[in-house]
Amino acid sequence: MSTETQGDFREFNRFFTEQLAGQETELSLEESVAAFRAYQSELARCHDELQPAIDELDANGGIALEMDAIIAGGKQHLAEEGISE
Repeated sequence: MSTETQGDFREFNRFFTEQLAGQETELSLEESVAAFRAYQSELARCHDELQPAIDELDANGGIALEMDAIIAGGKQHLAEEGISE
């Protein structure tokens, strides 16, 4: 079995375990593989759409998100709207 095939099998197994197992309707093997291929296609599309932003960050640097400041700002905004925790 080639390395790529082994990787596909591992990814399919992970996809099946995380996404398909436990669903009310059972899928055939063919349906499961089709769902996995659709998932791979969507993942590739998302990666392609995000790549320009990733490249820009790599080229221009970026700043770390200050999560505490973001959360504090959100809480302040909610408080100004009269919404409390």
